[in-house]
Order: sequence, then structure tokens, then C-alpha cells
Amino acid sequence: MKRSFFRSVLLAAILCQTGALNIANAQDTLSESSWNDLSDDVSRSTLFADEIIPARLLDDEKNPNAPASFNLPKEFFFPDDAKTDKALGKPRKDAIFGIDVSHWTGNIKFKNLALQRVLFVYAKATQGVGFKDAMFTKYWDDLALLKGEAKVYRGAYHFLTANEDAQAQAKSFVDYLALHGGIKPDDMPPCLDLEWDRTSTNPDRWTGQAPDKIIEKARKWLEMVEQKTGRTPVLYTAKSWWKARGIDEGKLAALSRYHVWIADYSVSHKAAEKPSIINGKTQKLWQFADDAFLSTGYTKGLDANIYYGTPQAFEQDFGISK
Repeated sequence: MKRSFFRSVLLAAILCQTGALNIANAQDTLSESSWNDLSDDVSRSTLFADEIIPARLLDDEKNPNAPASFNLPKEFFFPDDAKTDKALGKPRKDAIFGIDVSHWTGNIKFKNLALQRVLFVYAKATQGVGFKDAMFTKYWDDLALLKGEAKVYRGAYHFLTANEDAQAQAKSFVDYLALHGGIKPDDMPPCLDLEWDRTSTNPDRWTGQAPDKIIEKARKWLEMVEQKTGRTPVLYTAKSWWKARGIDEGKLAALSRYHVWIADYSVSHKAAEKPSIINGKTQKLWQFADDAFLSTGYTKGLDANIYYGTPQAFEQDFGISK
């Protein structure tokens, strides 16, 4: 009986080891070619022109006495506008600026960002299941090379698509990051982009899906990525998208443990530096413009973002350690 028992234990150990080996081998087979380059996604500038501005116009029609806020925001220049609070006419304090990039951005030089008061960069990594951003590898590697005073925080985000399983999308994102060394303790937390899922032939593939189903998909992605990375993700979204989908803002409570990165380009909100919020939840990051300009390293407009707080609070809020 003892011999039979030990034989069973030995067999189980062999099977377990073999299974682990198979899993490892399966992981080893993943490469850049395991993901396809995005080809049918839409640039943020297109979403800005086609979705966010019309949504703001509609609000103004409903509130004719409200301040006009549908024009393009004034151009924002780094580092000057990051140094000075023009509304108050004095140097800025407790404000940390960043940008976000994707293959639509193209080539950009990161080495002088810190000198221009740009201290964090979010790069698009994946979309849906099995789709990658063709520029992510370069962005991620280039940002990793920045050291000392030139260093900026880097982060990766995933664009959630409406027609694919949320957990499969989470796995695709985590696997792709693992292929590039994963998320380091001094990186920004992972981010989920929840907004218009637009293609060249469909204005928003979320249309027709029940709000509860949309929220559940986002929750599943956030929870799985948090479990697999050990970092609490950030949720990027826009109030105008929630309104367009008819989603009750109160449903954000289901995602309340996650920091919100809000997109709001309103001129009046930008002037007052008070972005629109969802369900009373104050944002941690605010994407306030898509036409910010660097003094060197890139000649076209970029998405600009701000965090209000000290560097110490920034690291604490986003779980960053050095």
C-alpha cells in the first residue's frame, strides 16, 4: 500500500511538473507576431471632433444660459503653460503634467520631456483581443532608458472593445506587457480606456448594449488586471460618452475603488480648471487638451493631462514605489 501511495505521489509530481512545463512553453511561444497591429482604430483627434464637441454643443443647447464651451481649447505649450497658472497669474504649485501617446502619435523624442515639465507618459499597448499598438514597444523601451533627472513615469493602457470578452482582453493586455518586462514598481498603474468603440464603419460598437453589461465588462477587466499585476488600474473615460450611452452616473459606484482619468476639453472648464466629473467622483487625472505642444522633440499636437497634488501624493495615489 505504501509503495502504491509513493508511486501515485511520484506520478502526480511528474504530471504536475509536465503541466507546468507545458504552460511555460506555451508562454514562451508568445512573441510580437502573436498580436496583430491595429488597423481599424480611430484617432483621438477624430473622436474629439466627431463626438466630444457635438456632445458639448448638445449640452449648450439644453442650457442656453450656460457659458459657451464648445470651441477648441486654446493651445497649451510646454513648459511655459505648465510653469504658470494663467488664471491666477502666478507660478504653478502642486501640478504634475503628462501626455498620452499611440501609433497615431508617431515618432516622438522623450529625452527632454522632464525639462519641459512633462513627468508621465501613458502609451497605448493593446486593444480588444490580440491587437497591439505598433509603436508601443519603441515607446516603452525608450521611456525605460530615461534615467536620473530626465526620467519620467511610464504607463500602459488598453482600449476596451465592445464585442469581445473582457477577461480575454485583460489576458491579452497582461501577456503583451509581460512580453516587454511587465509593469515595474516605479511605473504608472495599468489603465483601461472606456469610451467610443469606433471603427471606420461603426460609430460606436457599444450602442445597443445594456449599461449593466458595459459596467460589468469594465469591472471584469479591471479586477483581472489588478489580480494579475498586483497594481490597481485606472479608468479613463469621458462624461459625454456616459451620457451618449444613457448610462446612469450612479453606476460608476460599481467601479468606485478605481481612480478616474477624465477626458474633458471644455474651454470654460479649462479656464476654471474644474473638469466635469461623473457621479460626484473627483478625477485623479484630467485630460484637458489634445493640442498641447512641446518646445522640442515633437511638432504636432499632443494630449495633455494634469494631476493636482505633490510628487509624494502622486506616487502614493498611483501605487508607485522606487
